[in-house]
Amino acid sequence: MSVSLDWLLSLNGENVVSYVVIFDAGSTGSRARVYTLRSNASGGRLLVNEKAFSVEPGLSEFVSLPNESAEYLQPLLDRVKKCIPPKKWAETPIILRATAGLRLLPNETASAILESVAGVFNKSGFRLPVQGAVSILDGTDEGFFAWLSLQFLRGGSCLGKDLSTAPKTTSQAIFDLGGASFQLSNEGVHSLPSAYEGTQFFFAHSYLGLGLMTAMHSMLLRSSNLSAAESTRHLQSPCFPANTTVREFNAFFL
Repeated sequence: MSVSLDWLLSLNGENVVSYVVIFDAGSTGSRARVYTLRSNASGGRLLVNEKAFSVEPGLSEFVSLPNESAEYLQPLLDRVKKCIPPKKWAETPIILRATAGLRLLPNETASAILESVAGVFNKSGFRLPVQGAVSILDGTDEGFFAWLSLQFLRGGSCLGKDLSTAPKTTSQAIFDLGGASFQLSNEGVHSLPSAYEGTQFFFAHSYLGLGLMTAMHSMLLRSSNLSAAESTRHLQSPCFPANTTVREFNAFFL
């Protein structure tokens, strides 16, 4: 795994209540989630509250003006700050993971956008817990976290539990359709040898360019007999009603 969760599991245990801020920068918009955690008697942490905020469009909209991404995210940061006591800001970790919208961009362009975002976070008063706290999430890791979310929602095995002792029923799979990519994650069903107890096997793959918006983009280009390199706002599709108007932004359509 290229994304470590150690920073989340090692929050300062002296505080009864702690917070974590996660920014999910997708291809069509950015979401900020504020998690409130409370220590329990065994030294673990329980999720007691979650708040979410969002803005549109996605960070990939700022290809030509990466510095403007800072101003774009500021309203989200302002709303996040209202959820956390100021005295807790310095100890509250904040991270941003961008997904397929930025994975589709050239490395230099994506890096310029992320650098601008990191500058805003550094001035926010929150703590950047690890190097690369503002970065692009690998497609396979995105699939893994989708699978992990499924375990949490179903009340099954999760971090800190011995997966080898969990009751084995049916294989669990999740299909995650985003704006610019599609993730498929499937839990392994084979019995584990005793030497590998505690290890969970799963398959995860990200299909870049097969998200809802990018697939629509490709469909419209194909039905209009155009290539991706051609620039036009006059696209045709037999799937749409007559005289349909489609608003284009960046590489996607709404």
